[in-house]
Amino acid sequence: MAPEALGDLELRPPIVAGIASLILSNDPELTNEQVVRMLKNSARDAELPGVDQYTGYGIVDAGAALSISPDYFLESAIRDVAVEQRGGSSIVKVLGTSDADRFAKAWLELGAGKAPDQWKKVGDPLAAAVRDGQLGEIHAREFAGATLWQVRLVTQHADGKTREARFELDLE
Repeated sequence: MAPEALGDLELRPPIVAGIASLILSNDPELTNEQVVRMLKNSARDAELPGVDQYTGYGIVDAGAALSISPDYFLESAIRDVAVEQRGGSSIVKVLGTSDADRFAKAWLELGAGKAPDQWKKVGDPLAAAVRDGQLGEIHAREFAGATLWQVRLVTQHADGKTREARFELDLE
């Protein structure tokens, strides 16, 4: 498996490469995409819950990676945000991926501060998966009252499990 095949999972840490090798030695017929799914979907959160711009998917877990189905996936990732002017006001477009092998739904939430204890749903919920595209829009008025915000994307699988992604937005 070529290092670039693992996408945003870095192969520099030997533990990730070792677990990928272990997965492949357990089932050599797996594709690169399946190995990446198994690594990502079995990772444990580090620091903030969910996938975020600082810790990615979290900490790899060999036992969990070996026990997960290679076809199961639940992805929630915010790649970027972009501000657009529309009708004299600002709109924040949220870009990324919300997908699953059995996608149920997804939605965006907004919370003030570094570690919000309250979240507000914003924009329209997603009824269909989005892969590397626009996840939604947040009107600028939603950002009143604070300069540091967390944008949270929650993606739900048909089995009820959810995966979230966070993006920190500093308006200073």
